Amino acid sequence: MVFRLFLAAAGLAAAAPALAGPPPAGERYAIERTADGFVRLDRTTGEMSYCRLEGAANLVCRLAADERAAYESKISALTNQIGAGAPSNRQTLEEKKTDAAGEISLVEFILKRMIHSMREVADTASQAKLTPPAKSP
Repeated sequence: MVFRLFLAAAGLAAAAPALAGPPPAGERYAIERTADGFVRLDRTTGEMSYCRLEGAANLVCRLAADERAAYESKISALTNQIGAGAPSNRQTLEEKKTDAAGEISLVEFILKRMIHSMREVADTASQAKLTPPAKSP
């Protein structure tokens, strides 16, 4: 089976010059038939997957062995970061409460200033005893 994957990969590698540059729309994957299933090449990333038919119309693809190892090492590295208490971009609940309280106090301050200014304008208008302009003939 590994030899068949190698042959399929070699066949796809021979077609590599045709794969240079971004693939046309709708042609991201190249699929080659093998005796046990299919090999799928992602023309954008170069990743290869082994695929086989399950049931009447289900094509199930699995990562190739070297991609699987890279995938699992990435998961392991991320798990170690989490276990080591790597800094997170997430705010704690207390930080969110503090931020919200600060925003509320700012809004409250602005509203109080607006109300104060409106009262001053109303007081000034009532003291000025404004009369409407006389109508001209």
